[in-house]
Amino acid sequence: MNTSVAEPFPVSVTVSDKVDNFKVFDSFREDLAKMYPKDSAMIQKTMDILGEAAEHTEAKRVRVVERGNWFRRLVSWTHIRFVYGIHWKKPFYPARLVRNYLVQYLYDKLQIDKYVFRGCEFALTYICNFTCTHCLCANIDESKIREEMDADDYRQIVKEATALGATSFGAEGGEPFVNKDWNALIRSWHPKYNHVIVSTNGWYCDEDMVKTLAHLGVDTINVSLDSGDGLLHDLFRRTNGSYQRVMDTIKWSRKYGIQIILNCTVSRFNLYTDGLIQALEFGQKERLLVNILFGKGVGAFREKDAMLRPEDFEAFERIAAPFDYWHIHHSGRLKANQSRVGCPGMNEMLNFTPYGDAIICANNHVYLGNVLDEPLKKVRDRGLYESPFGRYQQCFLTQDEDFMKVYYPMLQNKEKAESYISLGDFREELEKYEKETGKTVYPHMRPLSEDSKSYDVRDSGRRCESKRQKRERLAAEAEKSQAMR
Repeated sequence: MNTSVAEPFPVSVTVSDKVDNFKVFDSFREDLAKMYPKDSAMIQKTMDILGEAAEHTEAKRVRVVERGNWFRRLVSWTHIRFVYGIHWKKPFYPARLVRNYLVQYLYDKLQIDKYVFRGCEFALTYICNFTCTHCLCANIDESKIREEMDADDYRQIVKEATALGATSFGAEGGEPFVNKDWNALIRSWHPKYNHVIVSTNGWYCDEDMVKTLAHLGVDTINVSLDSGDGLLHDLFRRTNGSYQRVMDTIKWSRKYGIQIILNCTVSRFNLYTDGLIQALEFGQKERLLVNILFGKGVGAFREKDAMLRPEDFEAFERIAAPFDYWHIHHSGRLKANQSRVGCPGMNEMLNFTPYGDAIICANNHVYLGNVLDEPLKKVRDRGLYESPFGRYQQCFLTQDEDFMKVYYPMLQNKEKAESYISLGDFREELEKYEKETGKTVYPHMRPLSEDSKSYDVRDSGRRCESKRQKRERLAAEAEKSQAMR
């Protein structure tokens, strides 16, 4: 059944009642009104697509296309491995890669509890030119009270990471190109020697930008593509024209020899839509790897019933099974990890906030330490042996029910109170949860060391005076001056 609705649109629009049944669809009405303030035809067209998507979601419609044969899959996976995995033009890179795999093979065979470090992902800034609903960056940006790292800081981290075996370094955000020093920061990672990735929404990637990245030595651009339907992608990114910018990014990257990976966030917004299949078909046709990222309970997604449920994960596997050019970090589908199947965060990879805090992924803000205050190896060892993250497993944020019950309430408090989640804070809440449920969730964790207990995120990194702190300081100084008269 359809209803004629005026608010918040400039004219009356016909809306499917199915849209009202799902917060994740209904919440985009105001975004549409802002994106197309004078284009009622475009608003109606997009609402029709949303209505159809809501109907498919309610019915849990699984559309399965014809499956390719085993030979096509073999060719596709071989292509993916050689194009995305081995960067032949980088001096000694293939040899370093082989060395790491051989060392890890020996560790596994001899049952030594060690993992060769693969690389770092750096959030250059949490500021972004987009305001995507599924992102938490706007809620955790601390650039007004904490100093972002400079090129010298990154150079030191890369030096320490390389000593641990790292060969890959990535830039993300926010939107990395909002940081005006992005060029100098990437140069500090030795891009002519290491594998360098840039994750972006594609908005700033015109020909000159991509050409500059190629000359710097950037190997791969991860660009966001959440639907093969341009209208749905623009709506999800809340920015008219973003789909076309993605297509332009692909065009210029191919011209200048940079590999493209398509980052596709899968949630109840797009899982059952034709747009997801179109994105997978696009990757298959163009031989571009689609990196699947399941929507997390962060940002505004937490309140929009957008996260996948167990039956939705099963539906995704059936929808995606016929295609070859897609990958999930923790699935082991392409055997991309150096060791076992599961999330490579912590064992092989670490993420870093713009302020030097070490975390295992962009959305998991349990802080393990700060590399401006401690050596990287010490921070990594703390995470490997004293946190839940030192074992390969499925995604903590979408498929580990125990972790989600402890972490998401803590994250919500962090966003509201601008507080922090240190490893000690998390362990304390986890202990309460284990007492309530009567089970030991992560038996492999060692007791917290004295250094870990004393580590306080509030004192880490480099801090600058916030506006509130400045007001309070000036008020205190004025009061003291008044008292002395």
